[in-house]
Amino acid sequence: LPVLPNALELHTSFTSDFQDKLNPITLAQTLIATARLSTPSAPAALAFLNAAGLDPARPTAKSLPAKVLLLAERSRLELRNDDPAAAKASIEAAEADLAAAEAAAGAGVSLRAAVPAALHMAAAEYYKVVGPAKEFYREALAFLGFVDVGDEATLGGEERLQWAFDLSVAAVVGEDIYNFGELRANPVCKGLEGTEHAWLFKLIMAFDDGDLEAFDAICAENAVVMNSQPVLTAHADFIRQKVTILALADLAFKTVKDRTLTYQEIAARCRLPTQEIEYLLMRAMSLGLIEGMIDNVEETVTIKRVKPRVIGSGLQEMADRLTNWCSSVEDTLAFLEVETSTLVTN
Repeated sequence: LPVLPNALELHTSFTSDFQDKLNPITLAQTLIATARLSTPSAPAALAFLNAAGLDPARPTAKSLPAKVLLLAERSRLELRNDDPAAAKASIEAAEADLAAAEAAAGAGVSLRAAVPAALHMAAAEYYKVVGPAKEFYREALAFLGFVDVGDEATLGGEERLQWAFDLSVAAVVGEDIYNFGELRANPVCKGLEGTEHAWLFKLIMAFDDGDLEAFDAICAENAVVMNSQPVLTAHADFIRQKVTILALADLAFKTVKDRTLTYQEIAARCRLPTQEIEYLLMRAMSLGLIEGMIDNVEETVTIKRVKPRVIGSGLQEMADRLTNWCSSVEDTLAFLEVETSTLVTN
């Protein structure tokens, strides 16, 4: 944003005269805009917000939604001021105030989307700097859920692309993130297509499909740009393990008949030697992605359950499976009708 040194003077001489008559949320947004426009200095902006907005005597400090907006902005400024501990404390205070505001509003009453959006954006920016990636991913997805991603005034093209890039990288390297369907369907992340980061969206699709062949091809074709991303190189082994686990989960999801997979089938799909399959199965089970019984003697696993996931490109495949299942049920019913009639006749 451009710096307008007279923004603070304008607030002092003009806005402050009637600020008590403004809606507290509107006033909080005005104060935030004034702080951003008046100075590039984080300490100066912090001092202004604390005095003009968060002082207990101010009307914005007495309104929980307005206070959430100001605390979220304060957190962002504290992070810029190299004070992550203070930024975290402001986020936690804002979370408590948001919960209280939602409780006070009552069931069925929603706060302005700008209020939770501001908090989730501040939290996402905090976790982007401090980590872990999975927390940034959670907060960033929540933030995007509260904003109109198609509105240039709300989220400009470059800013939208940066969110898409950061969100996708966090999904790839984040622990406990094994459902890529929601990300794949997100319009912000779809915006990576046709850009210099198109390879990253292809990578997300490969993860969602558990497609090791596509994953290897993408890595080979984009080795230079991927190796230029320190976070990807630092997590290279983990990334490979993650896509391998997703390949197993996808194979288990597609097991229709007796729900039994052999080690050889898994090894072929996951591109691993059979002696590593037991560990792979145990890892997938520990993550809750699949449940089943491992038979090391017969070298098989019987799948009992596969963790539900957001369905994107697999919707048609599920419809085909349902059709096959219905056909199997009809065959069984026809068999039982024949056998039952024979028993009755005898």
